[in-house]
Amino acid sequence: MSESDQNEYSQIVPPAPAGTVVGEWVCYEKTAKKRASPATKAWWSNNPGNLVKSADYPNKIGDDGTWAIFATYEDGAEAVLLKVAYHERQGQTLRQMGDIWCEGCNYGATIARLMNEDDDNEFTVTADTKLSDVLLRKVADAIIRQEGGREGVELDRSDSSLPARVRFP
Repeated sequence: MSESDQNEYSQIVPPAPAGTVVGEWVCYEKTAKKRASPATKAWWSNNPGNLVKSADYPNKIGDDGTWAIFATYEDGAEAVLLKVAYHERQGQTLRQMGDIWCEGCNYGATIARLMNEDDDNEFTVTADTKLSDVLLRKVADAIIRQEGGREGVELDRSDSSLPARVRFP
């Protein structure tokens, strides 16, 4: 497609709104992130806890069919904390929360191990520690460390190399 054809096409088809996935791109208000290696879904979806799309999280702007997409990384981190707080209100242990978060992968023990790596713990955390006995922010931070996120390609939405549906004219 020639440049003039692309300009005409972009005037007919409006750019995708923030929170929309267009091919290999996730659209945000001013940028687009490429869904490709080495980037992880935690990074390109601003979802450091790899939270599924089904819940109604504050500041969730969309999903990719499976995972929630948040406006900012900070919004995604706040959603992780809110999910941990929900499990704490249910009276759950790290193991119980972990079994819901990642069935069959011993997630509660992994989070306990990560929490014990912190020097300022008042006591040793195990998978059977009740969430009400620990600082929820530490649990959320351990989840975010576990789920991680490797950065990838992020472009301004005015970049001419982006597909027309992603790019702002």
